[in-house]
Amino acid sequence: MASHSTHLEEANAELVALKQQVLRACSNIKAKCSTNDKLDGKLLDDWQLPSYELAFSVAELSAVAAFNDYAKNLSTDALTQQLALSFCAETLQAVLNRLIARASDVDLDKSELLGFHARENFKKLLDLYASSECLARLGAEIADKNVQRLPSLLDEEKELVRETFFRFANDVVMPLAEQIHRNDEDIPDSILRPAAELGCFGTCIPERFGGLQPDSR
Repeated sequence: MASHSTHLEEANAELVALKQQVLRACSNIKAKCSTNDKLDGKLLDDWQLPSYELAFSVAELSAVAAFNDYAKNLSTDALTQQLALSFCAETLQAVLNRLIARASDVDLDKSELLGFHARENFKKLLDLYASSECLARLGAEIADKNVQRLPSLLDEEKELVRETFFRFANDVVMPLAEQIHRNDEDIPDSILRPAAELGCFGTCIPERFGGLQPDSR
């Protein structure tokens, strides 16, 4: 059986092919909603549903691409790679179904979309990583190993920052979060003060103006 890294490469190829269909649909909508080569907002109002679904599809495919790239850098971590492939399989199937449902609206060839199910790598991805057996196996492994988070690719400094905020979220925010949300309360000083001490405010303000962002950024 091919390695998970090989399957990630194959999955990325299927992702690119499906994204081309999404972008083609976006171009078709743009053409229908343009006047004198400019997008006409009034015309676009008639395409709100397909536009929303295409935007959702682009966001999902971008998330898959990011997860796959992350997993490729963890070639020795089988769990992470399998999770990425499972997420990819589920998302590609969802996006494909969305495109098939809107094919006539956005001038896509439905037979070409249906043809994805006959593509060897697409079919293999779904068979191996979208099955209930695969999901149950991954869930059991996460539970058995008590996996709290996936490996980090951060450097030592950023990993320390991540760990600090992780503790802040769990030790300070989490115990109060439910009460605040349920009762629609203001965020108390017991959260705001330590958040300020951690530098949560002014992170986008350059240092020369009293903020925390390096002037070089």
